[in-house]
Amino acid sequence: MGLTVQLSLAIFAFSIDVLADPIANESTGVSVDRELQELRNRLDLLYVTNSEQIEALVSEIHRLRTAVESVGWLSERMERSLHGMGTNHDVLLRNVTTLTMQSNEIVENQRYCANHEALKNMFFELTPRCNVSGGHLLPPFPNSTVDPGTSNRLYRSCSEAPDRSGVYRIALNGNSSYFEAYCEQEKYGGRWLVFQRRQDGSVSFNRTYSDYTHGFGDAKGEYWLGLENLFQLTSRYSHELLIVMDNFTDYSVFESYRGFRVEGAASLYTLRLSGSGIGTAGDAFSIYNNEKFIAYDSVNGSVPCAVSLASGFWHWGCSSHTSRSNLNGVYGIRGSDRQGIWWGNFNNGGLFDNHLKRVQMMIRIVA
Repeated sequence: MGLTVQLSLAIFAFSIDVLADPIANESTGVSVDRELQELRNRLDLLYVTNSEQIEALVSEIHRLRTAVESVGWLSERMERSLHGMGTNHDVLLRNVTTLTMQSNEIVENQRYCANHEALKNMFFELTPRCNVSGGHLLPPFPNSTVDPGTSNRLYRSCSEAPDRSGVYRIALNGNSSYFEAYCEQEKYGGRWLVFQRRQDGSVSFNRTYSDYTHGFGDAKGEYWLGLENLFQLTSRYSHELLIVMDNFTDYSVFESYRGFRVEGAASLYTLRLSGSGIGTAGDAFSIYNNEKFIAYDSVNGSVPCAVSLASGFWHWGCSSHTSRSNLNGVYGIRGSDRQGIWWGNFNNGGLFDNHLKRVQMMIRIVA
């Protein structure tokens, strides 16, 4: 109870006592001074008691204030700790992401350098090995050299040509006509006839339909053999197709297809394949099975694709989907440009890393 309230009650009680019986007071001779002194004593006692209570209350307020300040300090420390934990979490997440990407790259490199005995036995009579220094699965592209003493002879196919790689004359319809082609005799088991090569951008492949029909370029370097020659070759014997390619980090892959055949001019040189590809590149060619060949000046087929992709090919759709490719595209284009030379499934797809530095398309007679 407060000091003021208790004092008021004491004075009120004293007044009642005095006024209630004045005659008794006079008769007993109690003096007013004594009553006042007694009242002072009570007031002093109340003052002391309330002073102690006030002092205890002040101490309690001080203790509570100290506790509140301590809680505020702890809250600030906790907030800083939570912020630090969030920053560490972001750093850890970035490190885990980087580690995951590097692990995926290691797995892909191991996959490409694995010992695929079944594929080697099927496609190559000479077993290729991983080149530790350069990371190649397949040997580098060969030089276009040949013994001058054999260069003027006619051969019915690269299977009959000498064992040295180079340019040879391949006869059509007996000896009445021939064309020159590069025969790869020293790599991939030999006996391969190269009908398309890209390696330095010295020859433009954004050509007319007539150019693609009759062929262009130089068999010693970049060239296209010609659709009519492909028709004449593949109509006589069953052939398999091998596509070998390198990206701009000199990483080599391949894909092989059975039953490769090109029909004649009446069918607009329609492409025929027996099935999907097998190899280390990932299939990005079998989707063109049964498609007609088109160029930017063709009158039939998906001409807009030949224009947007800047190449003649058995185009089916104009997108950059991983199932497609653009092996006759513009040389040297990098990044996300679809007009470059690319293979949709190279390095798991994505135009930012699958543009090609070198390509060879070659066929071989199947015994």
